[in-house]
Amino acid sequence: MEEAQQEIESLQKRVIEAEEDARRKAEETAEMIIQLREYEAGTYGLEEAVKQIKDLKRMKELRELRIEELIQAENELGDEANQIELENLELRKQLGISKDTVVKVDGIISRQKQEHKELNLLKKQLETQENMIVDFKIERHNLLKKINLLMKQKPSPTAFEEHQQHQEEINDKAIKPYQTVADEEAHILENKLKDVIEENEALRKGMHEILDSIKETESNSVMRIESSCLERLLEALDSRHVNGWYHPAMRLQAQVFALQGMNTILREELKLARLQEQQQQLGLGNQCRTHTSGSINIDQSGPHTSSGQMDSYIENHMEESQQLTDSLKQELKILTEKLAEEQENNQIITSEMNAIKCKLLEIKDQTIIIDEEYEAEKESWHKVREAMGAEIEQLKIDLQDKQIILQEHETNWVKLLESDPDEMKTHLTHMNTKLVNILNEKCQLTRKVNILLETKSFAQTKIDTLEDQVTKLKADIVRMGAHHEKVKVEFRRVHRIFFFFRRTFFKGQYMNIIGTYRRSKHEEA
Repeated sequence: MEEAQQEIESLQKRVIEAEEDARRKAEETAEMIIQLREYEAGTYGLEEAVKQIKDLKRMKELRELRIEELIQAENELGDEANQIELENLELRKQLGISKDTVVKVDGIISRQKQEHKELNLLKKQLETQENMIVDFKIERHNLLKKINLLMKQKPSPTAFEEHQQHQEEINDKAIKPYQTVADEEAHILENKLKDVIEENEALRKGMHEILDSIKETESNSVMRIESSCLERLLEALDSRHVNGWYHPAMRLQAQVFALQGMNTILREELKLARLQEQQQQLGLGNQCRTHTSGSINIDQSGPHTSSGQMDSYIENHMEESQQLTDSLKQELKILTEKLAEEQENNQIITSEMNAIKCKLLEIKDQTIIIDEEYEAEKESWHKVREAMGAEIEQLKIDLQDKQIILQEHETNWVKLLESDPDEMKTHLTHMNTKLVNILNEKCQLTRKVNILLETKSFAQTKIDTLEDQVTKLKADIVRMGAHHEKVKVEFRRVHRIFFFFRRTFFKGQYMNIIGTYRRSKHEEA
């Protein structure tokens, strides 16, 4: 539609130019008729004709200068088109787009128009706001004038106080309903805030009591309970700002300290486990030697005592194994929950990566469309360039012809000066007809030059828009690539943290099981 509208406008311009040319030709024919009548009457002579020839020479020189300027402009446009072509080819290589693909820019142009409209609306709103500010300033100035006049009148203090009290009563009546509503809402919010603070304090105390009781039971039993959820909750409740509010940096610092403590505890447990293993390996030989003698003594002491000890030992061992299995089940449940959370996070990250890939594909499609349109514009521009070159060559040929005609006119004028007046009149009429033809050709040439300039400006605007679109697409591609790399790095970091925690957790559980097993064996021995 825009191209059709532009073609209609160009056709309307051409129609207007044709009407002006027709009017100009009618005026010129009228002038020529007047000149012929003056020739016949003898009022128009040689001086006027010489002056006209000089004017024609000057017009010819101006036209030559104009043609040279057009040639220079055409060469500059050709260089710019070649430069843009090379840049486009380099961009296609970088983006992996073939030469045959076409890139469309319809959506970008519509978006630019929409942004331009929004910008105009914002400008209008800004102007209205500025006008309102000016109006308010004028009103303020007028009010200040009125206040000064009232102050000059010097009213009595009692009247002023009565007026002030009356105004305060009116203001209190107007503000009273809103004041009560605001006070009620503020009171409700304060009560809610107090309730939340009390609940948090009670929760913190209860969690500390639970952990203290768990630690006491751990010290008395072989089992050990570890709950990262409780530790995090206590860290979040204990780590508060100086003013009494929660601060995330303090929570992170507390987590770092907790992880460092866990690492030191795990190192100490590993050392103890290695020492116990060495001691047990040394004591295995002695136990094997004393086992036979101990079994003989047990057989001699009686079957009733050995069977009772074995039953009690089996019951204790079963209880401990049951507690171990329960704790392992709980820890496995926590691990499965963590795994589910990590899987959800991984799914979110993968969905974001897929969205980024889709955006990159859309940008590639847009670049392909832009390249296709650029190739089409380039072909049309080459055609226009060839047509302009052909027209320029034709203009050069016409100029040479006109120079030859001018030389003929000069020789004819010399001959006319030497010939009879009748021959001079006939020759002048012939020259007038030639002048009319030359003027017609001049008008045609001016129209062609104007058309060429219009096509040149249109092609330049197209090239500028394509360059802007290519730069925008390059910036979008760079930005999306950087975001894609950031998402990849975050995904890898989350995976490393998850596998590290899983490895450390299973390692700690394995060491706890080995320690309990070795302690039970040591007690049996």
